[in-house]
Amino acid sequence: MTYYPLRKLAFFNQLVEKMPHDKRVDLLKSFPTEKRKEILKKLDQTEREDIQKLLSFEEGTTGSIMTTDYAVLDKDMTAQSAIDKLRLVAPDRETIYYAYVIDKNRTLLGAVSLRQLITAEKTDKVSELMSSDTIRVKVSDDDQKTAQIIKEADLIAVPVVDENGRIVGIVTFDDAMQVLEEDTSETMYQMAGITGRSDRDKERERDLVNSSKLLQGSLWYPIRLRMMFLFVTLAGGFIVGGLIDFYEEVLEAVIVAAVFIPVLMDMGGNVGTQSSTIFARGLALGHINTQKFFSHLTREFSVGVVMGLVLGLIGGFVAWFWQGAPNGIPEIGLAVGIGLAVVVPVAALLGFVLPYILLKLGFDHAPGADPS
Repeated sequence: MTYYPLRKLAFFNQLVEKMPHDKRVDLLKSFPTEKRKEILKKLDQTEREDIQKLLSFEEGTTGSIMTTDYAVLDKDMTAQSAIDKLRLVAPDRETIYYAYVIDKNRTLLGAVSLRQLITAEKTDKVSELMSSDTIRVKVSDDDQKTAQIIKEADLIAVPVVDENGRIVGIVTFDDAMQVLEEDTSETMYQMAGITGRSDRDKERERDLVNSSKLLQGSLWYPIRLRMMFLFVTLAGGFIVGGLIDFYEEVLEAVIVAAVFIPVLMDMGGNVGTQSSTIFARGLALGHINTQKFFSHLTREFSVGVVMGLVLGLIGGFVAWFWQGAPNGIPEIGLAVGIGLAVVVPVAALLGFVLPYILLKLGFDHAPGADPS
């Protein structure tokens, strides 16, 4: 990037002052530290303090993507006085469709829409019109979590508060969508891999490098990485083969039991693939926090247990009706039901754990996407 001497850009300070607060902070971040300091010195104190405050928030937090261009109203204002105030501040605010109601300590009390103010009686109090159950986020919250809240609730913006509940900014829809766009993996083959929010750029770069090595690097890298997980599958196959060999006499006596071995194996494989894909997509979209992995794992295992019980009941009944009752071996239904009830949650567990282990070891977890 070329940096022109600031003395040749007399309009630069005015340009920065007219820009939306979050956008000018993004612009200044692209300048070297010394050049940034030089620019800040030439700004008004109020503008300088606002920019420095926004620059102080750690990357990956809600504070780093919020803007201080928002409208606030006092709870004791009338609808008419509130409209008059919004008319005055509108040119300097990013949005006035919603105004945030505060008390004398700037504690966020609620929000009121411009539609509510316009349709209300002129003498109606803002406190009577506002909604006190306004969705809000904290300045220290993960930015991707905030973006998801805005997307899922279909909000124009969401207010940001500090630890004491005082409003300090808002995050708008366009900024939220930019966060999601930046954090979503460009291809499903890459299957995610964005983790620690404070090191997002480093993590993204590492994932791109890993994906490039899988597709364009030395043949030894993908062979070594993929064989690692194929050995797991191979070992699992031998274990299953050993069990079949151990119970050979049983299978010979009850040959119908062999009919259901592919059902159990295929069901385990499909559930494992589902879990690993959910893990990868959840990681890409920011729904999975690796710092709280075991809570996600517990949830996935619980889902597996419920699915195992349901599939076990259905599969057991079908096995009994199909092969058990006609052949006089009702136990086959019980065996198939228990088998499914055990295989499904175990496969769900492995589908989550193996990609996570790859990730913690610093490898691309795409080759471990189907461990079953």
